[in-house]
Amino acid sequence: LTLKTTAEMEQQMLDRVDALMGQSWKAVREKSVDRVLEREKYLSEEQRAAVRHATLGKGRLMVVEGYPGTGKSQFCRAVAECYQRDGYRVVAVAPTGKAARGLEELTKIKAWTAEGLMRTEERSGWKEVAHHARQLGRAVLGKPTYSLKSAPLHDRTVVLVDEAGMIGVRQMDRLLNVAQSKGCKVILI
Repeated sequence: LTLKTTAEMEQQMLDRVDALMGQSWKAVREKSVDRVLEREKYLSEEQRAAVRHATLGKGRLMVVEGYPGTGKSQFCRAVAECYQRDGYRVVAVAPTGKAARGLEELTKIKAWTAEGLMRTEERSGWKEVAHHARQLGRAVLGKPTYSLKSAPLHDRTVVLVDEAGMIGVRQMDRLLNVAQSKGCKVILI
């Protein structure tokens, strides 16, 4: 039994997936990919093919499948390096904080939870004002202050989504919506 709103949300997400897959996006230079793959000798032939697919493919949404323990983190690190060599910004997304910390440690890419990234991207000006007011109050009281975390996405950002199947429909739709509106490329793993 599926609620009508759930079915509608799933259809909206699938429509967004179709739209992103149908849009072209800049691929990295093949020379950049070759240099990274030449240096990353530990990658298997299957991983190398996946890196080429994710970096040289021109779609705005790419999907890469891999079983647990098949080297998806090494794949992510190689893909990120290819894009970074060509001047792109790469951020990683995972479904939980623990997974995001692990991904960041293994890949050396700034990683966010899906919810955390969406909060920074969907933040309104009033939320920023409220944050700064709270920090000013903390400073007056002699308490530590915290910066406002930001992951500005733009048309030269690649979003690597690890464990994509574990992210709920609502969050995935929000993520794809933001990526679509900002012009990002998304790689679902």
